[in-house]
Amino acid sequence: MTSRPGPKVVVIEDNVSVSQYLSTVLEAVGYRVLVANTAKEGWELAVAEHPAVVLLDLHLPDMHGGKVLNAIRNDAKLKTTPVIVLTGSEKVSDVTAAVSRGASDYVTKPCDPATLLEKVGRHAPIYTARRA
Repeated sequence: MTSRPGPKVVVIEDNVSVSQYLSTVLEAVGYRVLVANTAKEGWELAVAEHPAVVLLDLHLPDMHGGKVLNAIRNDAKLKTTPVIVLTGSEKVSDVTAAVSRGASDYVTKPCDPATLLEKVGRHAPIYTARRA
């Protein structure tokens, strides 16, 4: 019997240690994780792969993650894709700004595995139902 591959998650994060941690946690429960280290690579990966969820760092080396979020929300094929913003800031204004741009949720870094899995799991089924 062949198991069905899990939902794809695109992680757009420039910190290699953080992206490896996120990948390890998500892959352990069956998600297929694709990692990009720049905004440009992340955008291209999201367009090519149509993931169930995007995890998006706001502070990327080539552009602010908010611009990637705007591009996703303005793309006909990606606009309903859940985007969970990764932020090292706990400032309410940063979270509010991301949500007003169309973020589905946010996770503060460092995040514990249970919080990460709960938030990704909450949004992945929504996406799957929309695509069906």
